Amino acid sequence: MIQSAVDNLLSNASKYSGPETQITLKAAIENEQLRIEIVDEGQGFTEEEIEVLFDRFNKFTRSVISTETSTGLGLFLVKGFVEKLNGTIKVESKPEKGTKFILTFKAFTN
Repeated sequence: MIQSAVDNLLSNASKYSGPETQITLKAAIENEQLRIEIVDEGQGFTEEEIEVLFDRFNKFTRSVISTETSTGLGLFLVKGFVEKLNGTIKVESKPEKGTKFILTFKAFTN
């Protein structure tokens, strides 16, 4: 489920960012938590868009890939996967400044 969530977020970062932009994936264990960050330099979201970002069938049609289609389920499923694993997902974004998704999970250590 973590892989599916990260794959979806990376795919979205690619769809909503231009060809000359950077996408960064970071993962680390901090304070007994797995923290995963996906950061893009894409179009970003307004505060109003962030409020409904994880709603079912929510479609953002600003893809830089003109042939891209969306069901509006991706981010809804990502949030469900993260919550099913007792994790959290947070979004930091500004229009035209890009987006950062932060996923945190309790780390399992022996």
